Amino acid sequence: METQQINDFILELKIGGTVYGDPYYEVRTITTDTLYGYNPNWNKMIEWCLETFGPSKIKENGVTEPCQRWYVGNTRFWIRDEKDTAMFLLRWS
Repeated sequence: METQQINDFILELKIGGTVYGDPYYEVRTITTDTLYGYNPNWNKMIEWCLETFGPSKIKENGVTEPCQRWYVGNTRFWIRDEKDTAMFLLRWS
């Protein structure tokens, strides 16, 4: 696991995570903002992923479909491809 301090948050990379049983890189954002307790760039990060990687497909019941390029939820991003993960880390470092 690798951790890097960035602005008001830290990015932590975990190799070996899975989504629906498929391997993904897990990037966790850890806030260092003790006043508000959240990552002020969170929504910008999601917007960047949508613009860069495209949307993840969602089923009618609101559950994300398997085999997507990326997922987001609960302070984490799960990214399928190593190059996409590197691009994400470079963008937000």
